[in-house]
Amino acid sequence: MTSQLIIDFDALIARAESRGELDRLEGDLVKLAYLFSTNFDFRLLIRSNRISIENRIESVLEVADFSAAQTFVELLFIIVSERYFNRIQLISDRVTDMISKRSNRYLVVFGTSKALSSDEQNEVGSRISSAVGRSITLRNDVDARLIAGSFIKLPDGKVFDYSVRRQLSEFKSYLLENA
Repeated sequence: MTSQLIIDFDALIARAESRGELDRLEGDLVKLAYLFSTNFDFRLLIRSNRISIENRIESVLEVADFSAAQTFVELLFIIVSERYFNRIQLISDRVTDMISKRSNRYLVVFGTSKALSSDEQNEVGSRISSAVGRSITLRNDVDARLIAGSFIKLPDGKVFDYSVRRQLSEFKSYLLENA
């Protein structure tokens, strides 16, 4: 495996922009990162050495119903051929961050204990977009350690934690301080 991540992100973004694929590329990468982190069968499919790289890419595109934007297919080829599987989240975040800067849009991570439906993600995204006053890309991260509630992470690193886990931790600290 290659020790460094060798992707010309600026050229990738420029190609996607010239093809009018920025939004589709970003959406596909967010979906790819989510599926890879949460779906064991999907991980097996994308990592499989039993079929050619081209057939794997074709299968991945069909199984996950990606937009199949040309730029995304090119990037997927790099990920599969260079075996960048454990760096999919990093690649997704890097591309999304670059697109966000170009389009003045935020990547907002919304963490929950269970995956949100598309309708729920649209509703949450709409509310957060209204609250921050700009367009956002919402990524739903599933964190099984959450008891209930959620957290919101903005691109500047600020986290708003509304989880029961945090509230219980604060309650425990309060009890210990006042015992």
